[in-house]
Amino acid sequence: MRKEAIIVFLFGFVLLGISSMLPSPHLHQIIRTNELAIPSQTDEPITIIGNIELAQRSSGGVGTRSDPYLISGLVVTSAGTCINIQNTTAFFAIRNCELKSTVGTAPVVSLTDVENGLIQNCYIRGGSSGASLLRSGDCIVMESVSFDNFIGFVIYGSANCTILDCKTFSNYVGISIDNSNGSILINSSIYNNSDQGVSIGAFSDGATIYRNNIGWNGINAYNSGNNTEFTNGIDTGNAWSDYSGSGAYEVSGPYPATDAFATVLIDIDIPDIDSPLDIVYDVDSYGVTLTWVASDDFAYSYILFIDGIPQDVVLWDGRAITISLDSLPAGTHTLMMTVYDGAGNTGSDEVIATAVSFMLGGIGTELVIWSSALTVAILILVVVIIKKMP
Repeated sequence: MRKEAIIVFLFGFVLLGISSMLPSPHLHQIIRTNELAIPSQTDEPITIIGNIELAQRSSGGVGTRSDPYLISGLVVTSAGTCINIQNTTAFFAIRNCELKSTVGTAPVVSLTDVENGLIQNCYIRGGSSGASLLRSGDCIVMESVSFDNFIGFVIYGSANCTILDCKTFSNYVGISIDNSNGSILINSSIYNNSDQGVSIGAFSDGATIYRNNIGWNGINAYNSGNNTEFTNGIDTGNAWSDYSGSGAYEVSGPYPATDAFATVLIDIDIPDIDSPLDIVYDVDSYGVTLTWVASDDFAYSYILFIDGIPQDVVLWDGRAITISLDSLPAGTHTLMMTVYDGAGNTGSDEVIATAVSFMLGGIGTELVIWSSALTVAILILVVVIIKKMP
């Protein structure tokens, strides 16, 4: 009876020792093979010509101001234009879309000879322009982000078009208004564009630009247009990263323009970034990801360090950042995410990712190997002790 009790005690001790070496579920996310990410939605590029086709292709609405035709929720990557709409007069809205062109020779979103169009809450990347309003009237681009294009937003040959509450960065030119009348640019952030932030071209008349953050561009603004106003005409101008802080802000270009109500654009706030739990996952699984929730008014780029080795710099559109863990070998890895904003401020967070084999087979890990070795050693010790007992 004494032998049996000792055996039970020692076996329990072995199990307790092994379990203490395994990652604690209270300190880690435990991801197994059956907990995989769902593949992202992808859609085909669309071209719409005329009101009849617009009505047929819309997912809702009746084409009025209060109930526009809807094109929404698309995720499109194309070698050309992702959404191309021409020759329409009915009201429509392109909403909540993620659009990317893999070549820089075509607009990502193109509205041509269009009236009453709206682009809202879209993320646009990679074309000759993010969104192009060509020979169009009374169109609005709002609450959208355009980056990594040649030009972020283009208004050309158009009338009474508005860009509102948008962000555009890491383009050659942020916003171009040319040969157009009555254009409005308000409450937007135009930053870190290599040549010009805001470009008002020849034959443009009556552009109104105010309550914008315009900073860290090659030239923040350049004016060749007539009657361009960089204020609301009453008491509000723009914030400029190169404003001295006194007097009127002088806008570059052949046609004199000033911002009488200019303010200094200063950003000393570091980007916000959360701290995800450390993660333990099955090395044989596929589709396991890690997500950092980060935000900044002037989001710009991020870089991931894996075990101290920097990966590629990636442009950051201000949303949560998700990376794949599929390429990590078995073992424990230190992942440090560093995010940058347009003013050069940084924020960082570190996560430990451990790839293990939950079945103790396959590739295995150092953790599994040492646990197995300890188990064998202790069991041999148990056998020796029992044999020596009377």
